[in-house]
Amino acid sequence: MAWFAAAAPYVGAAASIGGTLLSAKGQKDSGKAAVKQAEQSAQNEMVAAEYEARQAEYLAGQTKAVAQREAYEQRRGAALMASRSLALAAASGAGTSDPTVVDLIGNIYAEGAYRSALALYEGEEQARSLDVAAQSRRLSGKSGASAALETGKSVSKASNMNMFSTILSGSGSFAEKYGGLFGGAS
Repeated sequence: MAWFAAAAPYVGAAASIGGTLLSAKGQKDSGKAAVKQAEQSAQNEMVAAEYEARQAEYLAGQTKAVAQREAYEQRRGAALMASRSLALAAASGAGTSDPTVVDLIGNIYAEGAYRSALALYEGEEQARSLDVAAQSRRLSGKSGASAALETGKSVSKASNMNMFSTILSGSGSFAEKYGGLFGGAS
């Protein structure tokens, strides 16, 4: 048992060093884990932003297609109405080149062209709005990813500072307790 009493201070010193080093390593690992988590969060944010942006772009394309179809229908409707008006004018005995009939047919085609252009304009405006939303989502995704990475770096730096603080504190405590074992003043 005498050997144990003689070895106890050295075992205590080794345990003190080991505990300090384990604590420091845990803090270092915590910083690395924070960076990995931040990188994963940034990646997830970018993937989500890209997905949402592509959805908005898809909807913009669909909106344009619907507007083009509506414009076609407006022109087609005007042509049918003009044809019917011309047939009714001819059936009533009026000439197809009568100025009133020509004006009426011209007005029908003009209204059809106006409605067609309006449908295209409205569709293009909605599509532009969706395209802007897609660009905005991509930018916010980049911003969110950047913020996540910066947070991870900050946590890592704080962990490193804690690690060095633990080592310095442990060294001071070790020197205070066990300095006499190694020839220093106790």
